[in-house]
Amino acid sequence: MGGANNDPLTRFRYGDHQDFDEWVDDEFDPYVVLETPLIASEALFKTDLNAYRAALVQFRQDQQNEAAGEAQGAEGAS
Repeated sequence: MGGANNDPLTRFRYGDHQDFDEWVDDEFDPYVVLETPLIASEALFKTDLNAYRAALVQFRQDQQNEAAGEAQGAEGAS
């Protein structure tokens, strides 16, 4: 029971899902407010945690689907 929980819906801190944050930041340029750049992933996390979590869940599902597709492709090639 004391093991790490990989469920993205559990309580977490910004930076716990660095690959997702990097993907968001690559997709959306920083938004500049009063000469201060706001990082997209951090702004989303801090202003709309539910939207951040929903996007994170979709990101993880897409990764799993992609990995499953690659595994099926590898099986078909052998």
